[in-house]
Amino acid sequence: MNVYTLQSHEAIERWDEIEPLLQRIETPDTPLQNVREMVRTCEAQVWCVGEPVTSVCVTKLHVTQEHKYGLLWMGAGNASMTDYVGCIEAWMREKGCKYVELIGRRGWKKLLPDYHEHAVTLVKELT
Repeated sequence: MNVYTLQSHEAIERWDEIEPLLQRIETPDTPLQNVREMVRTCEAQVWCVGEPVTSVCVTKLHVTQEHKYGLLWMGAGNASMTDYVGCIEAWMREKGCKYVELIGRRGWKKLLPDYHEHAVTLVKELT
């Protein structure tokens, strides 16, 4: 599986491939025009599978007073999150993240057994 990330300008240029996949998300917590703006301003990152894009994952980095962490924010398409997670976790480690968080359906817990459930949020410490 070829997982790759797009620079913000590349993601915006290819938004017509990315947006239809993100529209599959049942109840996105943020309007897609806001997601696009966050990608444009480098507040969010886009990870893809396929040429043309068949799957997409959007991530964000957060800094709190205690630490930095990565958020697996949105994902949709034909690939499973398990296809992305290794590449994304490695990138988040390089960025100094102490843990990665995924907010999603309980079904992700079965696919990501090394994450633990924290309410409806799955969290994994990056070591």
